[in-house]
Amino acid sequence: MTKNKILFISFILSLCLGIFINSQSFSPKADQMIKADVFWVSKANQTRKYDAVVIGDSRALRGINPDELKIFDSSYNFAFRSLELTTNFINESLKLLKGQNSYLIIALSPNSLVKIDEPNQHYFEYKNISLEDRIIRSNIQISKYFSPIRSQKFNKKSTPKYQKTFYENGFIATNLNQREIEKGINTYKERFKLLDIDPNKID
Repeated sequence: MTKNKILFISFILSLCLGIFINSQSFSPKADQMIKADVFWVSKANQTRKYDAVVIGDSRALRGINPDELKIFDSSYNFAFRSLELTTNFINESLKLLKGQNSYLIIALSPNSLVKIDEPNQHYFEYKNISLEDRIIRSNIQISKYFSPIRSQKFNKKSTPKYQKTFYENGFIATNLNQREIEKGINTYKERFKLLDIDPNKID
C-alpha cells in the first residue's frame, strides 16, 4: 500500500471518528457557543430583503425583537456587539431593505458614535470568512460535526454565564441570572475616558 493511500485512509478514519464523537450531546456551554457561531455567521452574511431593518449595538441586539414590530410585514435585527455607525456598515444595512418604502431603524447609543481605529471588528470577524467556512459554520449540524474536539465540550456541568436564545430574525433573548449593573457602568466610564465622539458619525 502506497504512502498516499495510507495517509488518505488515515484521514478518512480520523474524520469519521471526529464526526462520531461530535455526534454526542455537548455541554450546555459548548452547545450555546456553537449556536452563537452559526447565528453570527448567518447574520453577518444575510442577503434577504426586509421592510424594516434595525441596526445598533448590543442594546438593540438584545432589546428589539423584530417579531414585535407588527406594523411591518417583515423586519430583521441587524445589530452587532459594540457596533459603530460607520458609513460602510450603514451601506451594508441598506442592502437588506426591499426598496424606497422600507425603513432603516437606527438605535442610537454613545457607544455607536465613538471614534476608534478599527470599527465593527465583531461584524467583520464573521463577514470576512471564506465561502467554505461560511457553508460549514452556517449550518448547526455540520458546524457541530466539524467543531474541534475538546475535553470540556462534553462536560455536562459546564454551563454558560448567561442563557441565550438565538432567533432567525437576528434577535438574541438573554436571561441575565446575575445582573452586574455597577460593573457595566464602571466599564463604560473607563471607556469614554479614552474615546471621543466622532462628529462624522453624527453627520
